[in-house]
Amino acid sequence: RAEICTYGTDPLNNDTDNDLLEDGAEVYVYGTDPLDTDTDGDGLSDGDEVYTYTTSPVKNDTDGDGMPDGWEVQYGLDPKVDDSDGDLDGDGLTNGDEFNYDANPKDPDTDDDGLLDGEEVHIYGSDPTMMDSDGDSLSDYDEVYVYRTNPASNDTDCDNLDDYEELFVYNTDPMDNDTDNDGLSDFEEIY
Repeated sequence: RAEICTYGTDPLNNDTDNDLLEDGAEVYVYGTDPLDTDTDGDGLSDGDEVYTYTTSPVKNDTDGDGMPDGWEVQYGLDPKVDDSDGDLDGDGLTNGDEFNYDANPKDPDTDDDGLLDGEEVHIYGSDPTMMDSDGDSLSDYDEVYVYRTNPASNDTDCDNLDDYEELFVYNTDPMDNDTDNDGLSDFEEIY
């Protein structure tokens, strides 16, 4: 009865949460929650942390490198070594930054837009997880290498017409807010 009243565990099942750690060991040895398969919320079960990865089941980032253990395991990094400054895929974005930008540290071009993740973040200011960071219907690659517009701004010349409209609807220059140099902005002439 004490097991039910105190911990809410099942007295007929020695591993109430089925995480491969017995309830008594969770409470008295590991300090984990016998009702939660992943006490620290890092994406690894308490049992896997103890028996497979030898990481802490109560700290979601055993090595303190800013990347949760489960994410590190998912991408082949070591959850017991600070490898946040490494660059697993050689794209110019550290493993820690890949985590922070929700990018894939094993894919140099997470969004498959033709730009390396590191270039997107450090050079162009675009999102390495979106092919069209600014939502203007032009891929980041095309903005950089074809149209020479800013992939992080849907209106490169700040004239209130988005780059796509300028290129394909109005035939104005998305890099010049007064395409015909008459003193009126492209927006003023159109609207």
